[in-house]
Amino acid sequence: MGESDVSSGPRPTSELTDASKLVTPQQARVLELLVTKPSGFTAAEIGKELSVHVNTVREHLDELIGRGLVRSKRAPGYSGMGRPRLVYVPLVPRADAVTTHFVSLLQAAIEMNDSEESDWQFARKWGREWARVLLAQGEVPQTEEPLDLIVEQMTVLGFAPTVDGDVVSLHRCPLLPASGTMPESICQIHGGMIEEVLRARDEDAQVEIVPFTGCGTCTVRLLTKEESAGSSSSAD
Repeated sequence: MGESDVSSGPRPTSELTDASKLVTPQQARVLELLVTKPSGFTAAEIGKELSVHVNTVREHLDELIGRGLVRSKRAPGYSGMGRPRLVYVPLVPRADAVTTHFVSLLQAAIEMNDSEESDWQFARKWGREWARVLLAQGEVPQTEEPLDLIVEQMTVLGFAPTVDGDVVSLHRCPLLPASGTMPESICQIHGGMIEEVLRARDEDAQVEIVPFTGCGTCTVRLLTKEESAGSSSSAD
């Protein structure tokens, strides 16, 4: 199955996210409210919620529609008589909803694992394959030191990493839903990815990922050769 021709399909949602950064603070308040209710608000409802005059709300909505961030539709129950009441619907997704659905997608795929591998092993294998795709696409930074590579790669992915000795601490997680819970097997996908991008540099690396360390972080650590040998023996 080949790749789809993106020119004949929908536009990337990331374009909406970029466009939403260019709105005024007042327009952002309107958009943030709309995103909380995908079925939409009327201009009067928005005005009431934000304590803003309805005419001002309509001006903000016109700007948001012009930027492609909002659309209007006729309210349910319109009879075709008189001026239709409009409902304004967000085209920008709620960020946490996207995260929740993406994590569910990953979890569903892991649960489809029908091999003799554990979910942990399957996730690591998946991460290594992901890394090969990233490498083929040139989406991996070129650095001299292994720790620098980990830091740059995890920075790009939104993990806000810092380094202390041989430990990389991840202060943010782009996959973590607002609930704050996530299957640890998904964390191991990143472990496999990191191992593979290091091995592509002739680094015989094994990585330990410790999710939810209790200090507001997850941690990544390169295992020493002795630790790697012990880990391999345990796996055998």
